[in-house]
Amino acid sequence: SLFSAGNVVKTYSMWSVIIVLIFIALQAMTAFCCKEAPRPQTTEKNKGISIRQIFSALRKNDQALWMALALLTYYISNGLLITLAYNLYYVEVGYDGNVFWFVAIYGIANVSANFFYPMFARRFSRRRILTVAAIVAMIGYACIFCLGWFSFLPFSLLTFSVFGLFVFFSTTIFYMATVVNYTNCVEYNEYITGERNEALISTLRPFV
Repeated sequence: SLFSAGNVVKTYSMWSVIIVLIFIALQAMTAFCCKEAPRPQTTEKNKGISIRQIFSALRKNDQALWMALALLTYYISNGLLITLAYNLYYVEVGYDGNVFWFVAIYGIANVSANFFYPMFARRFSRRRILTVAAIVAMIGYACIFCLGWFSFLPFSLLTFSVFGLFVFFSTTIFYMATVVNYTNCVEYNEYITGERNEALISTLRPFV
């Protein structure tokens, strides 16, 4: 709503054109300005990765299977979180344009979590990080659920953002630990099958 006051159709059309032009410009920069260094000739030819190979790797690697399911759950819930947060704010407060600050806080929390994760990883085990992150996220969700039901917890941009910060920061930390766990599935695959298959295991995450 911050960028679409007045004639919404005209404004969205304008922003669509701007975004498409930026997209084309960045793609052109990648295509024409980035030079790849020549690769040494190898005896093995690069092989493509099929969908069958991906599912076969999942079947043989139980840890990769569970981590893929964990990532899938994260992606779905994170998408739902953003969508529901927008609608919740619009229903409770209205289209006042201030939801921009809520989105900005979401971005700051994500960047901060990525910055602090190495510090947490040096001091705590991933199991501890995952457990604490999940608990903090649940506390944040519970507090957001209580907003507006009690006089001392009014629904406002401030309270929504403060408790949202708990959710955003902790879920990003949770995601980082999950990705590291998933990366370790490469070593586990080598341990159980005798083959590292790094490219194949790594393909599962974007496939999810």
